[in-house]
Amino acid sequence: MSRLTFDPSCGLDITTTTIRELEDIATINYWGYRVVKYTNGSLFIHEAYYDHREGLLGIANDPAAACGDTREELEENIELITQALNEPVLNYQDYAIVD
Repeated sequence: MSRLTFDPSCGLDITTTTIRELEDIATINYWGYRVVKYTNGSLFIHEAYYDHREGLLGIANDPAAACGDTREELEENIELITQALNEPVLNYQDYAIVD
């Protein structure tokens, strides 16, 4: 799987992730896409966040959507999403925050 350097130049809203500690946000070094299985059995693609050892810190709360400003960027994003199919599936309940 591609591990992309994490650059939160636009900022990262901690409430949009399963990560709840600011110090964990500070340790994000990489991100990538992963398949996530929900308790009802449905599968979705989520962004996943990793530390410098590529240890999984958490995932985005909501599924990802393919996007890009050009057709080429969209194709590149779809390729990155497709690579997630080669990784083990994550269970959403292992990362969901229960308030």
